[in-house]
Amino acid sequence: MKKNIIFIFAILSISILTAMAQPMKHTQVDRPDPTLAPQDERDSVEYKYEFFKGDTLYYRTDNRDSIVINYNPALTKIRNERFKIWCDSTAKVLLKPDSIFKDKARTEFLELKVDTVKLMFMTMMFTELNTREKILNQDTISERKTSPWLNKKVNIVMDSTGRRYEVYSEMNSATMSPGGPFTPEFMPRFGSGMRFENATWLEKDTIYMIENAIPPPISYASSLWRAQNDLDTLGHSCISLRYARTGRAAYYVDSPQQFLHVTAILNNGLQMRLDKEDFVPVHIFSTMEQKQEHHEKDSDRTTPVWHYLTIDYVLEKMVPSSERIEIKAVRKAMLEQQHIEKEKAATESKENATQE
Repeated sequence: MKKNIIFIFAILSISILTAMAQPMKHTQVDRPDPTLAPQDERDSVEYKYEFFKGDTLYYRTDNRDSIVINYNPALTKIRNERFKIWCDSTAKVLLKPDSIFKDKARTEFLELKVDTVKLMFMTMMFTELNTREKILNQDTISERKTSPWLNKKVNIVMDSTGRRYEVYSEMNSATMSPGGPFTPEFMPRFGSGMRFENATWLEKDTIYMIENAIPPPISYASSLWRAQNDLDTLGHSCISLRYARTGRAAYYVDSPQQFLHVTAILNNGLQMRLDKEDFVPVHIFSTMEQKQEHHEKDSDRTTPVWHYLTIDYVLEKMVPSSERIEIKAVRKAMLEQQHIEKEKAATESKENATQE
């Protein structure tokens, strides 16, 4: 009996030592990013903005701000705003990069009829503001519903890739939006062409952010874009993409009434959903960190400011133009015809296979 116990103990010891000597095997758990398509199921997607003359869109934006000025207690804001954007006209033109509106008068430019690039002349106007703000660790809450920026029009000339060719406004005095000069532009440039789902690409741009202030602040930014899965949101079937961006920006005003010189380092991320059929923004979510320096006039002294910002844009209503309605009807008829022809070809192929 004693020999049997010793034998069993020896066998167990050998088994344990053998198991310890073998390399440990890890079970790989595949946890894919749900926002990305499987690598073997990727499809090509066209990313673009598309507006027609007469299109009008209404947006709600919910913002959260935290602003620290020269290491003082933070000023916190909750800003609820509404704005509308509409397309005044469109033009199809032949153009050279970075040359339009510099080499030709505007009238000559609009007379070009070459079908190469579609430019969209957009107008944007904030219509409603409700701001609640307080100093950290204080009980007093201030509310504000008025701003010099309300009901002021700004204009943007852009193409389907988001590239801006001109910005202008009828306002002739310096004015700033409640969100400050460096809020991310509403429709960022994501570059041209078809992209595969999951593809990444880099865009560098000089951006005149006229939707934030007059004169327009200037940002020099690099954005790393990523194409994502399609999804349904807010009652729309959408294509989806996102970016991570870093850049520098400046805002400068020098007049007898006002001096303001602000420079900033910007870091932000953005998630955007575009309607799959209409190619207009349905939802945009962005977070941003701004490290600002406020410069004194005729001096090297500066005041540091940190502005942390969260933005949530939601499309509330879209009023399509008659041109968009007509084009959608034509596209629908074409898709239906293609579907009929595809089914017909499949039926004929099946019949031929049966006869053989």
